[in-house]
Amino acid sequence: MERLEIDTLEYLDLIISRDQFNQKYVRIKTRLYYKQQKFNLLREESEGFAKTITELNQNFSITKLNSQQLYDRLMALIG
Repeated sequence: MERLEIDTLEYLDLIISRDQFNQKYVRIKTRLYYKQQKFNLLREESEGFAKTITELNQNFSITKLNSQQLYDRLMALIG
């Protein structure tokens, strides 16, 4: 599939002006490039949440963890 040059599109009155076309083209490309993809971590990566909740709800008096050790464990789980 071939594309027509901007001059040809303007000559055929398919676009209003070259400048306006370029401006819209840049906006569309920028929006597509920088748009953040949204996804539900709880649904897609539930095992990570389960491990984190388990780590937070365990009995700390048995394991004798201090806050720094807990933080290190959570950071290891999160990645």
